[in-house]
Amino acid sequence: MPGKVLYEVKDQVAYITLSNPGKYNALDIEMRRQLIEMLDKAEKDNDVRVIVIRGEGENFSAGADLNYFLNISIEELDQFIKQYGTTTIGLKIRDIPKPVIALVKGYCIGGGFELVQYCDIVIASEKAVFGQPELKVGLIPGGGGTQNLPRLIGDKKAREMIYTGSFVSAEEMARAGLVNHVVKEEELYEKLNQIVKKILSKSPIHIAIAKQAINYTLEAPISTGLRVETELFKQIFETEDTREGIKAFLEKRKPKWKGK
Repeated sequence: MPGKVLYEVKDQVAYITLSNPGKYNALDIEMRRQLIEMLDKAEKDNDVRVIVIRGEGENFSAGADLNYFLNISIEELDQFIKQYGTTTIGLKIRDIPKPVIALVKGYCIGGGFELVQYCDIVIASEKAVFGQPELKVGLIPGGGGTQNLPRLIGDKKAREMIYTGSFVSAEEMARAGLVNHVVKEEELYEKLNQIVKKILSKSPIHIAIAKQAINYTLEAPISTGLRVETELFKQIFETEDTREGIKAFLEKRKPKWKGK
């Protein structure tokens, strides 16, 4: 059976492509299983510095494949959530010590939108649309949407999106702070490459530690987060790359990172 999630590595970037275009890249069980597998693969590959998640065809993802949920039992649902739920995949994205960039065009709704909420950076086509329409089909967001979205775009806007199920433009998501850049569709990869180039000029171990520190903002009071940041700041002084970075700056040259 052909893969529903494609994987390619080029110039230290792993491209993970949701490949179910006939169904708007809806996330069925096999697709979810493969996505977890490809995220694991990218995390373990030392040659991969950045991970990009994108959708094949005209859309990012329309979220869950609802056919699976029509006659599901509570026991089966519980097992599904633990193994393949959007939260399970999202936390994987969040905890990978490498930047994960979502490249979005077309529909990015439901579970697809929830996946994007876990990514570090979001680049969207000006024609992309975002939404949490679960209430329209008798559900609620179940992959982090009720928790992540208010933190990312504010309580009131998140409530409106969830209660009404309305779709929102990329420009509006950018103004709300969820999307980093909105560009013409033909310029998506140009913007992606600009950002990747800047990331690759930094030490991978410093990126990983910075991501770990930033993640605390979503789960701890600022007093705890500041203590964690201080400990991580001290920790980087045990790395060769910190000494190299400081030395290179003082010597007015580009640093030569070793990733340790």
